[in-house]
Amino acid sequence: MMKRLLTIVCAAGIAAATIGAANAAAKNVILMVSDGWSYGSVDASNYWQGKTQSYQGSGWTHYAMSTYSANNPAGYSPSQAWVSDGMGGLKPNQSYLKTGATDSASAITAMLTGIKNYDGQLNWSTSGAPLTTVAEVYKQNGGAVGAVSTVNWTHATPGGVMAHNSSRNNYSQIATEMIASGMDVIMGAGNPWFDDNGKPLSTPKYGNVGQSNWDNLTGGASGYTLLQTRAQFIDLATGATPAKVCGTFQAYSTAQQGRSGYSSSDKPGYDPLNGNVPTLREMALGALNVLDNNTTGFFVMMEGGAVDWAAHANQTSRIIEEQMDFDLAVDSVIAWVETFSSWDDTLVIVTGDHGNGMITGPNGETSVVNNGVGVMPGLKWNSGSHTNELVPLYVKGAGSELFAQYATGLDPVRGAYIDNTDIFKVARKCAPVPEPASILALLVGVAGMGGFVTRVRR
Repeated sequence: MMKRLLTIVCAAGIAAATIGAANAAAKNVILMVSDGWSYGSVDASNYWQGKTQSYQGSGWTHYAMSTYSANNPAGYSPSQAWVSDGMGGLKPNQSYLKTGATDSASAITAMLTGIKNYDGQLNWSTSGAPLTTVAEVYKQNGGAVGAVSTVNWTHATPGGVMAHNSSRNNYSQIATEMIASGMDVIMGAGNPWFDDNGKPLSTPKYGNVGQSNWDNLTGGASGYTLLQTRAQFIDLATGATPAKVCGTFQAYSTAQQGRSGYSSSDKPGYDPLNGNVPTLREMALGALNVLDNNTTGFFVMMEGGAVDWAAHANQTSRIIEEQMDFDLAVDSVIAWVETFSSWDDTLVIVTGDHGNGMITGPNGETSVVNNGVGVMPGLKWNSGSHTNELVPLYVKGAGSELFAQYATGLDPVRGAYIDNTDIFKVARKCAPVPEPASILALLVGVAGMGGFVTRVRR
């Protein structure tokens, strides 16, 4: 009888291990968000450079993704998104796609909680209650968490990793919650002592972080090691790693996009870059060097945040600059996975939170025109706002196959597509804890085994 009982107990243990393994599709999840990108902005950058990107190559899976929020209950309609181009093909239905767009707050909420909410609210449900992000699940169960951005780190997308607020504009409150959450890595702009040209200010502007938060960071009361210079960010990638890092580089709003000197005739790199701020690649490598100290695993969101800002301003040269910076960061993440981790341990998701600018070819056609390497591509900006168009998503690594079950939408131009809430569904399966339904099933099974043992004894 004791032998039979031990067999049953062992079976229960195996079942528990199996459930854990089934959910742990990846040890690490790296979500890379080019905020405001679109098929058009990616093509424009590629044509300027004369190449496609690593994430568009072999081993990567591509889907399109819908991005609408709870403000648009009708969602995205493939049949309404396209109209005849008069030549047997299709072109974007601009009047449709320029309505019903999400904002970044509701977009990151959907991606990290799996729930649609109202625009302008950060991890805040339509009923007025806070929502749990997948990053919080990681943190609550021993994993590490990070948020990295080229815009101020209290902005909607980085703030949405751990903060909850009924308004995305409550930057000081968002900063307070991010710091209190114990996030392992926070990086971005927002430095109160520098302008968008990276020049020192005589009077600080605390709007992006709040004076009390900044005083706690500089005075050491926050528990974070504060990085400000580019050299400190670069050193973090190879040097000793503090337990918690808040990197607030020396610019107020953006790393590069907000610098002065832009002209519509510019080409990428025409205006000198701010030399005192890190690239997204440099921040990404430093962040990974901190996060991989956690043996349980980590979740990190890395954002090319100013792609969106350039799109709002219809700045062709600068959206290419920002997209190139993002793509170099993706390349560095790929190299890190292949050198310090593996595709069996890490899932990399490359996507955007929404479209912006409604980029088309010069005559409203679907595709941007390739004019050759180093020549500005032919395109037209049709909006200065977000769009409800599908955005590209590329995945590789452990758990990437899980997206296939959610790619149930079919667009006549973009093909199979998922919804942004599906990112949460996949990432949640990778979190270092069984899903509640699995735990319940396990407990029921063990209870049943216990009843069986009792009956045998009788």
